[in-house]
Amino acid sequence: MNARIGGRLLLLLSLTACRADAGDSGGDAHEHVHDTGAERGEGTQFVGCPDTIPAFDLGMSTTSADGRIKAQLRGASSVPPVRFLNDWTLLFSDAQGNPLSTVSLRQARAFMPVHGHYGTPDPRLVRHQDEPAVYDLNALNLFMRGPWQVQLAVSTEGGGETSLTFEVCVEE
Repeated sequence: MNARIGGRLLLLLSLTACRADAGDSGGDAHEHVHDTGAERGEGTQFVGCPDTIPAFDLGMSTTSADGRIKAQLRGASSVPPVRFLNDWTLLFSDAQGNPLSTVSLRQARAFMPVHGHYGTPDPRLVRHQDEPAVYDLNALNLFMRGPWQVQLAVSTEGGGETSLTFEVCVEE
């Protein structure tokens, strides 16, 4: 099976599981329903995101677990993020807030933890030539309402690889 067909099959299985979960009336207060109803021409049903997800705004940031690298959101095509494609601009800095010109953004992926799936395809990464500590994430696909993680894999010269994660909520 080629990767394209496998990806579509995985998406179909994820959507089927989401619809089955949406019909379950049981569950606890932390359960989130994300049935879009679009396939049936119905309105949307959306419970919301956990209160632990920070408010989305320009300037929000996240730090690697080891505290060496900080990523700050400098720009976004939509504030707050919207369903489907979003464009972000990120600035990477060290623990003291100095831009990290030696940073290399190796991968960025959108991940929906409540369903265990990624938003595919991965966004296109574009490094700014005039500001090497700045990257654009183009076409970041957040295709469902609900909580998302934007997972970043980065490395620096002599510093090895590390990861950073933004947590965001897509409500519309």
